[in-house]
Amino acid sequence: MFLARYTAELGRGSPLRISDEALKLLLGYHWPGNVRELRNVIERGVVLCSGEVLFPEHLPQRLVSGLSSRPPSSPPALEGAREDALSRARNELQGIERQRIWEALEQCGGNQTRAAEALGISRRTLVYRLSELGMPRPRKR
Repeated sequence: MFLARYTAELGRGSPLRISDEALKLLLGYHWPGNVRELRNVIERGVVLCSGEVLFPEHLPQRLVSGLSSRPPSSPPALEGAREDALSRARNELQGIERQRIWEALEQCGGNQTRAAEALGISRRTLVYRLSELGMPRPRKR
């Protein structure tokens, strides 16, 4: 899908094919950035490829060298510390997000549509985040 999309956006005709070597690298990679990272890698490959087949040289070096093929396992003590750190970071980010949403709603007089625009997100996303963060939905003033 990404190959077809980016090939069309660049006006290159039919979608590129992926060589067996490049496909093995793509399948063997851990993808810590999930689909967004895959999309970016494919887009980069389409831009760099001048032929009709995407080869490993069109992929980022981290895939070719296998730097992040699978995360190494950690000792249990480090896993617990990592989970604690992740939990603290998540809580801190949620606090920051709550504050930004609250400020945007205050500046917009409780108007959720305008607050969402000020935050650069859709109104639907704002309503979802309010719910996820346990924040009440304000009404227009």
